[in-house]
Parts: sequence; C-alpha cells; structure tokens
Amino acid sequence: MCPICDQYCPYLRLSDSCIYAKVTHLFDNGATVFFAVFMAVWATVFLEFWKRRRAVLAYDWDLIDWEEEEDEIRPQFEAKYSKKERMNP
Repeated sequence: MCPICDQYCPYLRLSDSCIYAKVTHLFDNGATVFFAVFMAVWATVFLEFWKRRRAVLAYDWDLIDWEEEEDEIRPQFEAKYSKKERMNP
C-alpha cells in the first residue's frame, strides 16, 4: 500500500494494516477447492450408503411393501363427511 504521509514513510503491507485481508485469506485459499471437492464426494458416498442401509433394513424387517401413506380412514369419519358435498354460495 502507499505510505500514509507525504514525506518519507515506508510502504505498508496490506496484511499488516488490514485485518480483513488476514480473515479472507483463511477462507479464500487453495485448500478451499480441495475441501469443496472432498465434501461433494463425501456427501454422495454417504447418501448412497444410506440408501443401501435403508433397503437392507426394509428387507430384514419385511417392510418392502409398506407405504407411509397407507393410513386408513375411520368408518365414522368417512360416513359423516363423505355423504354430501357442500356447495359454496
């Protein structure tokens, strides 16, 4: 950086005068790219192994044909509210 005074002053290094430069170097360096690639590969491998584990557990517990949306409607509720459809005036 340029000197602050008009007479003879030594040049200042940006890293000495600006704490923002030090903080940004912590996050913006060459290792960031390798970290991003590592996280992408790790997430993909984790999800694939989780799908496999889920399939093995579903087979072991005999839940292959089970659906979460299979809730049956109570006959009392169905009889009360499905007889007629109300028209909006």
